[in-house]
Amino acid sequence: MKKLSIIYILSAISLNIFAIEPPNHTSPANGSTDINPKISLMIDHVTGAEYYDFQVDTSASFDSPDLTEFTIDAVYWGKSVEDLRFSEKYYWHVRTRNTTDTSIWSNAWHFTVTNNITLNSPANGATNQNPQTAIFINQKTGIDFYDYQIDTTANFNSPLLEEYSHSDEFSGKTLYDLRFGQKYYWRARGRHAVDTTDWTETWDFTVTNNITLNSPANGTVNANPQTAIFINQKTGIDFYDYQIDTTANFNSPLLEEYSHSDEFSGKTLYDLRFGQKYYWRARGRHAVDTTDWTNAWNFTVKETLTLSSPNNGDDVWTGMFINWNSMISVNLYQYQVDTINTFDSDVLIEGQKDYINSSSYNSDTEQYFSDTLFFGQVYYWRVSAIHDNDTCEWAERTFNTRDYVTLYSPADESLNISTSGIYLDWNSHRGVSFYDLEIDTTNQFNSPGLQQFSKEYISWSNNNSDTYQHTGVLEENTIYFWRVRARNNVDTSAWVLRWFSTGETPLELPEIPILTSPENGAGYQPTNIVFNWEDAANASGYVIEYADNPAFNPSIQNTSPVSEYPVSGLSSGQTYYWRVYSSDGTNISEWSEVWSFATSFQINLKVFLEGPFNVSDMNVDLNNGGLLPLSQPYNTSPWNYTGNESVAFQITRLLTGCLLISGMQ
Repeated sequence: MKKLSIIYILSAISLNIFAIEPPNHTSPANGSTDINPKISLMIDHVTGAEYYDFQVDTSASFDSPDLTEFTIDAVYWGKSVEDLRFSEKYYWHVRTRNTTDTSIWSNAWHFTVTNNITLNSPANGATNQNPQTAIFINQKTGIDFYDYQIDTTANFNSPLLEEYSHSDEFSGKTLYDLRFGQKYYWRARGRHAVDTTDWTETWDFTVTNNITLNSPANGTVNANPQTAIFINQKTGIDFYDYQIDTTANFNSPLLEEYSHSDEFSGKTLYDLRFGQKYYWRARGRHAVDTTDWTNAWNFTVKETLTLSSPNNGDDVWTGMFINWNSMISVNLYQYQVDTINTFDSDVLIEGQKDYINSSSYNSDTEQYFSDTLFFGQVYYWRVSAIHDNDTCEWAERTFNTRDYVTLYSPADESLNISTSGIYLDWNSHRGVSFYDLEIDTTNQFNSPGLQQFSKEYISWSNNNSDTYQHTGVLEENTIYFWRVRARNNVDTSAWVLRWFSTGETPLELPEIPILTSPENGAGYQPTNIVFNWEDAANASGYVIEYADNPAFNPSIQNTSPVSEYPVSGLSSGQTYYWRVYSSDGTNISEWSEVWSFATSFQINLKVFLEGPFNVSDMNVDLNNGGLLPLSQPYNTSPWNYTGNESVAFQITRLLTGCLLISGMQ
């Protein structure tokens, strides 16, 4: 009996030592809250385990109608449970089993399931939201559906209440056609097969009540007559309306209104009036509402186009381009070129160019002139643009045409030139018809040996045969003069002169005369006058020219062997211009400075007497110097003649009286 008791005790000890243990819980942590309605119950693996048995219940004694039991193969270390009731506390424990043994149940752990979801965006209190706005929640595992309420009241009881649901495939809901400027309240809840969460707290957002303008920037100037206006698009706006006017009140007869769909972000305006300030605003629309108008912006259309070249006052060839920058989308450009700034002379050049495109490098933004411009002339030129509604102001500049050809070689005053001859070379003067060349042994170019050439213009290049000429054989120790000028269809340029020598002695030309009298700008000069100038070195005679116009066309020329020349019979009250050059018998100097003077006016006075007297009464002998005889005094005022005044005083008194009585005519 004692032996049997020992065996029994050992067996009991053996069973206690070798019996299989229940697993340890790992998650969710005991006492966890805010647990998702779908959760995995995780345990540690037990050696020798073939199965794990789970019990999950809302009662710690695991005896309620909600008890759930399940078994998993020991290859798994946990079990997912779902559709847990929201806000419910759940208890769970586990035991281990194999083919020979079953462990006791583990100590029960518990967790509590969440009772809500959380909102994500837009942030609570958000403003300026688009009329198409997506609302998002933070998803929770185990929730199968999400419900939303959106309303214009926080009680969610207005006629505008909208309710939506979606599956757990999505995390939010897009709202369309929200009313502009409206505050919206929204909340959400989650659902699965057996339970529904409470509604979340209420968030709100406010929808924008306007759109914003983009370009052209407010206050822009020099806008083109074709200008595109742009807005910043907003998601959920289906149409954009525009108003464009010349008044900030948008109530003028020129008001224009446009609309376009959300496919575009702006509107192109055509044929805007030049120099006009325009005001514009916009608004957005969708199926159920319209925003307020934006604040008005303005831009001003350019008044003129921009000239490119030549620059104002540039010196140019008579073959030249005028260029201007394109003005977008006009119909045509018109240009005028004239010698006077009123653009109404007999030589006015004008034309039109049809618009091609917005590039400034097409033929519509330039005009070439050849054989139509005068040499040495100041020209005024202007260009304007035209479209269907308006013509812009003229953009105006000037240019000066060159009156010369630039000589190249040989250099002026070259010595020791070979008698076999030399090439005379000059630079092209663009756009002429001919060059004239003269070569002579006198700078008057009137000797029997004068050579004359006419070279037909070829091109702008300086390397063509039209800009050089060989002299042929030259005389020894001889000075040669050569000069070149250009011609076109309407004018001939001035000569440009150089000289060279086949010898080594420099040329000494007669000096240019220096004028002395009458002084430059002198007035009240007599009609018979003597022109004077200083003697000029190397001069044997002089040529004087004078005229009543500064161009000396027409003029009078005379020669004088000395440095003075008398002229008579000039007109009274006339301005005259004069100049002189000197001569050594073969060569001449350049003209002197041009001086001017003015002759005196001739005044004819006629005296008309009024009063009870006549010439016979006064005994004035007009044939005898107009003297009053002393024997017959005339005592009538204002003369008060006493018979013993001087004759000069008598005449002065007589004239004074006549002027006082009748005036001068």
